[in-house]
Amino acid sequence: MPLVLIAFGYLLAVLLVGIVSLIIYARWNYGTLEALGIPVVKPFLFFGSNYNEYKLVLSDVSIERLKKYGQIYGAYDGRTPQIFISDPKLIRLITTAHSDSFRNHGFSNVFSGTIPNLVLDLLNDEKWKTVRSALTPIFTTAKLKQLNKITQEYSTLYFKELIQECNEQKILKFEAKEFCTPLVLEILSKAFCGIEIKNARAKDNEFIKQMRMAMFDFVFEDDWKSYNFYKIFPILFKLFNKPEVDGMDFFVTALKSVLESRINSHTESIDAANTFAEMIKKVRANDEVYTSLGIDENTVLAQAWVFFLAGFSTIQDTITALVYELSKNPEVQEKILAEVTNEEKVIDPSNMPYTTACINEALRLYATFERPDRLCNRTWTHEGLTIPKGISVVFPMAGLHQNPELYPEPQKYRPERFLEKESRDIYSFFGFGHGPRSCPGNRFALDLIKIVMGTFLIKFRIVERRDTKLEKYPGGGIIMKLKPSYVDLVLR
Repeated sequence: MPLVLIAFGYLLAVLLVGIVSLIIYARWNYGTLEALGIPVVKPFLFFGSNYNEYKLVLSDVSIERLKKYGQIYGAYDGRTPQIFISDPKLIRLITTAHSDSFRNHGFSNVFSGTIPNLVLDLLNDEKWKTVRSALTPIFTTAKLKQLNKITQEYSTLYFKELIQECNEQKILKFEAKEFCTPLVLEILSKAFCGIEIKNARAKDNEFIKQMRMAMFDFVFEDDWKSYNFYKIFPILFKLFNKPEVDGMDFFVTALKSVLESRINSHTESIDAANTFAEMIKKVRANDEVYTSLGIDENTVLAQAWVFFLAGFSTIQDTITALVYELSKNPEVQEKILAEVTNEEKVIDPSNMPYTTACINEALRLYATFERPDRLCNRTWTHEGLTIPKGISVVFPMAGLHQNPELYPEPQKYRPERFLEKESRDIYSFFGFGHGPRSCPGNRFALDLIKIVMGTFLIKFRIVERRDTKLEKYPGGGIIMKLKPSYVDLVLR
């Protein structure tokens, strides 16, 4: 009997030591931010400062923290210390003027599978610079003009089909996210990969189904609560994450087929597939730079995937937000329509300043990425603020975009803000980012939205319903997601 008690005692001691060790590990960085002399969101036990964000809307959290802590404060994301900054002057320094001290993002190897962890935003230093440079030809002015023709073609086709769905009173109950999914995926598939989707609006379309899974399963849509533990104990992520996101094999197979065809046939096209094919040729030729930086075929495939992901998320949610705000502001619809040429002519997105302002105002209120960041790669000091090497700087979008000192009546949708350039610091709006790490496809996304919305308003008036509302899902991690929002479309 004593031997059993002794063994049990040893086992209990080992268990206690293990638990205490884990708690010490989880709390190891606590105190780092407090030592910098900035306000800090107090961590809860060993769960960090953001322990309950899985059930909160992140933009609401940012606004509340702005009120409580100001434009500079610290918080622990699990065990990771982060400095949150929504001061436009500091944002300019960190993203642009002193970007050499903040070259990379503060997250890596955070997604399920191989390909999602090789996207442009997760690459660092020379590898990022080389891949970014290789992708630049996709978005030249000449290419954009050709890509805009694709957008115009599909938009016209989709809205003609939508007309057929109106009732006898020429009214249609409309939900933008559901409508945008096949439209935007079809445009992106054609523009980036040269893939034409047949019957894209069919509810059982396998390509659309698989692509949606490939783009969204990785953000832990159904398991965001568990992700908090991954942030406290990163090793759990490697032990329990899925080997590849659902739908990724389907996407990779389809893209490889297109790229092999381009490589073998030497076909020239306006879409981005040629650029990806050229990159794969360099990989297979053992290009010295590519080899030294570890750029392989998966790296190339990852860039095609992230164009779908970032493009689809930004475009779909921005159009959804625009449709909602235009339903509540019919006078704005007419101003956009006045910028659009008649139905027989091609819409010119380069000459639509008011529509651009409308899009920016939607992005201000409904930022797709709530917490873009930069990683400090060498200790940086400015006017009493010190950011140590290895600390992530996070820009809380709602804390920036809905600060009443920067935007009077911040909850009000007022596109004219973005036409009053002299009174607004450009760094008070993050939009598609600033500096070297800004989004390379921003002009394409803006042009696509302008063409879609211009075509939309030529055909329909957007009318608010009694049940019209727009809400954000709680949690969500990397990407903000909007709930379905219904309006009525009235045929013009």
